[in-house]
Amino acid sequence: MSHTRTRLALAAGITTILLTLGACGGDDNSDDQAAPSDTPDAAEALEQAVRDYIAANTTGDADTGWGFVSARCQQLWGRAEFEQRVQTATDLVGPQDVDSIHVDQLAGDLARVTYTVGAPELNRQQQPWVREGGTWRYDDC
Repeated sequence: MSHTRTRLALAAGITTILLTLGACGGDDNSDDQAAPSDTPDAAEALEQAVRDYIAANTTGDADTGWGFVSARCQQLWGRAEFEQRVQTATDLVGPQDVDSIHVDQLAGDLARVTYTVGAPELNRQQQPWVREGGTWRYDDC
C-alpha cells in the first residue's frame, strides 16, 4: 500500500513544521494518545472523522458536527454560530459524502487533510485537524 508508506514518510519529514503550528491546536497532552498518531490506524481514524464531520454538517446534524469541532474553534464560534453554519451548508448543498480524501500531513496530534465532495464549494486543501482526547477534530477556524 504505497499511500500508507508515502504518508508515513511525509509525516516524518514534516514533524518540525507541524510542531511550529502547535500553538494553533491546543495543549500537548500525550496521555490522550492511545497509540502513535502517525500510524495507518491514525490516518484511517482521521479520514473517518472527516467523513463523519462532512456528513453531519450537510444533513443538519449540528449535535454530531459539534462533537467534531476542536475546543479552540468551539470557543471562537460558540454553539449558535456553528448551528447557523450547519444550517447554511444543509440549505445550500444538502447531504454530501466525501468523494476523495488525502491525509497530507500527520504528526503527533496535528494533521492536514485535502478532500473533495460533490459540492465543489466545500472542497478543502490542507485543512487543519487536531486530535483532542483521542478524537480527531476540525480545527479550521
